[in-house]
Amino acid sequence: MRVSNVGMEAILDYMTTDFRLRLSGSNPRFRQIEKRCPLHIKTLQLKEKGFNIDGTEFRVGIYRQYSPGIKPPGDISRLNSIGGLQYDTGIFVTDLKKACYEVQYRAKLDKGPSEKEMREKFAMEQRLGEILEHEKKELNKEKAELRAKIRTINEKEAMSNLQFKEYLILSITNPKTPTIWVSVPYTYPIEEAWRRLMEKVFTGRALQVDKLVVNPKFKNPVKNLKLNVQHLDLEKWMEFRDVKDLISKESLPLETVKVHVSIYERHPIFDTAKFLNLIMENRLLPEGMFPNSRIHFNCGERAGTPVRIALDYAEDPEIERHFTFSIEREDDWKRILNKFGTDRLKMQWEMIKDDESIQMHFTYEDESGALLDFTFERFPESFNPDGSLKSGSYSHIRMIIKPN
Repeated sequence: MRVSNVGMEAILDYMTTDFRLRLSGSNPRFRQIEKRCPLHIKTLQLKEKGFNIDGTEFRVGIYRQYSPGIKPPGDISRLNSIGGLQYDTGIFVTDLKKACYEVQYRAKLDKGPSEKEMREKFAMEQRLGEILEHEKKELNKEKAELRAKIRTINEKEAMSNLQFKEYLILSITNPKTPTIWVSVPYTYPIEEAWRRLMEKVFTGRALQVDKLVVNPKFKNPVKNLKLNVQHLDLEKWMEFRDVKDLISKESLPLETVKVHVSIYERHPIFDTAKFLNLIMENRLLPEGMFPNSRIHFNCGERAGTPVRIALDYAEDPEIERHFTFSIEREDDWKRILNKFGTDRLKMQWEMIKDDESIQMHFTYEDESGALLDFTFERFPESFNPDGSLKSGSYSHIRMIIKPN
């Protein structure tokens, strides 16, 4: 029985993204059909050499397998259990001095004791033979130390002689289903395996991603890949250049963009966002004004930020703007009120305060006639039973600026 494109799309709608991709990966005929139908991803998280699609983790790594009955050393065993090491080893390492600790550890493990260590071992064995017959208590500590050092070198020598194989492995993990392991011989670099996985899953199909979260260590291996995205979340310490070309121009303007101020720059992805969520990190704001009409500032302890924003935008209000702020200080409302209580602003305000919460609303009209409307509140859950402010609680401020 043949199924029409409309019928196939209806069937695929009932499949979870996880099941659809697993079936596509194992069945070439199904893959040819399903790639013709759009793939809708609710949340895509891009990581160093892996990604998470709607709760299912896809991860590329290097798995080391020793001969039967041989237990891998602790660090190798730990990495094997989570899907392998995500850096090249052996002949694919271009500069061992610049490699990470895990790669250097494996190189030393495979190489075995150095000539210097073997000479030291020989000398320690001779010394141990000399003092073994002596029963003096003051020599017991030296005997124990010599035995321990000789044992360590012997273990390194034995481990370097063990036979092992390494594989490129794809692990597919979901809390609700057993983990799937797919392995191939380690005959090409892990970067190539990562590129092939990204191409297999994301290219040659229509993709719609509701929310894209980008990890700091993500590097895009597929340069021509474009994603249609609605919401973007850039995690701290990432490089914006690694993601700016990943977002298709057809996606703009994005519905929301969450970004740390250390990453922010003037770019269409940020400038056109319908809602910009900016995390201040206790840093100064970038120079210039934001073109967005709706912005949330996560200010930390920078209570002066709302004041500066309000004054800057009030001086030249081109369009109506809506700002919200989260600030982590108990006396913010007093500081803001004092700052705005100047001759250049006509102020009207009212405050409601009770045992559980604080609400304050005040409006300003500056000399140009622009209207600033402030609402400040602290929620009941922000307070301890004794009335003091809980650690990590925030003041919430809403601000509307209207042109004259």
